[in-house]
Amino acid sequence: MNTRDALLTFLSFCPQRECISVHIGQAGIQMGNACWELYCLEHGIQPDGHLAEDAPTEENMYTTFFQETGRGKYVPRAIYVDLEPTVVDVVRSGPYRQLFHPEQLINGKEDAANNYARGHYTIGKEQVDLVLDKMRKMADACSGLQGFLVFHSFGGGTGSGFTSLLMERLSVDYGKKSKLQFTVYPAPQVPALYYWVAEKSSTFGKYMACCLLYRGDVVPKDVNSAIAAIKTKRSIQFVDWCPTGFKVGINYQAPTVIPNGDMAPTQRAVCMISNTTAIVEAWARLNHKFDLMYSKRAFVHWWEYEARATVCVGMECWGWERGGCRKVASETNSEELITFSLVIRNKTQYNSDNEHEHEATQSAGQFCLYCQRR
Repeated sequence: MNTRDALLTFLSFCPQRECISVHIGQAGIQMGNACWELYCLEHGIQPDGHLAEDAPTEENMYTTFFQETGRGKYVPRAIYVDLEPTVVDVVRSGPYRQLFHPEQLINGKEDAANNYARGHYTIGKEQVDLVLDKMRKMADACSGLQGFLVFHSFGGGTGSGFTSLLMERLSVDYGKKSKLQFTVYPAPQVPALYYWVAEKSSTFGKYMACCLLYRGDVVPKDVNSAIAAIKTKRSIQFVDWCPTGFKVGINYQAPTVIPNGDMAPTQRAVCMISNTTAIVEAWARLNHKFDLMYSKRAFVHWWEYEARATVCVGMECWGWERGGCRKVASETNSEELITFSLVIRNKTQYNSDNEHEHEATQSAGQFCLYCQRR
């Protein structure tokens, strides 16, 4: 199951509340083009925004992704953002050009040049207020906003730098709303990362949660039998504070397939969304590579150049240290989860060491783990 099918499967089990999609950068926009093509097929909506003759007539089934206009047209609750116009212009002239309102397609005149600093501090900073204003108007038109779906990549300048800036602002303006990110991870062999995490999860890591979302011709009895068989395998373990671990959802509508697409038609599909402690090893490797590059001052000159172009505090003394604090904190949080899992396993030892563990956690929270400052 690909990303767009997984997203639709996940949201099919959510309450009928609105979701706003934000597609950022070239990768995010290209994912958006594929996603909205599938959304329209799933809902029976034509490329011009009008319902097809054989479209489903269930009440409120369109409101999560689409907003109905006074003329009976369905407009996506989505915003396309890029710092340069090329990719957005493809949407403006593409087969779904009538589906979107012109204000939903936002672009600048100068790209981030694959530079995180340009996307976050300079070029992106000039566009973020406009994007937030459009998102605020779209949120005001919702009766019960559920959250935001953000599509982007970790590479490039817009997908990485501008997205991090936008997420910071969204956390302030919409702190209690859910924010799901669907990202493209830059790697020479993308499947290798997936299988590595899966292998580490079953060998060294422990699952903290696992959600199985089924679509199509699926019987609850077969699902329960499959989960029971999985629980008998000693290679798959859950943390002690969540021994059951599994949550299941079933949508009896079969997955929709795009004509002439890469996916073959199927009567059933399943999407697994899980959280595992094995991810700490991936973060540790990434942090180690960052330290090696920074020790050689690789690419730092790009940050210093952008710092001179701004009136804010220099990135040499602020951006890098703050980034270091974040990367160490992310790794440490995962390590604390593993430590807590080991401590709670032996309850007798936990009773004696609980006070020490609490003091250590409080100390880590009061000081910056990277620069040892409050």
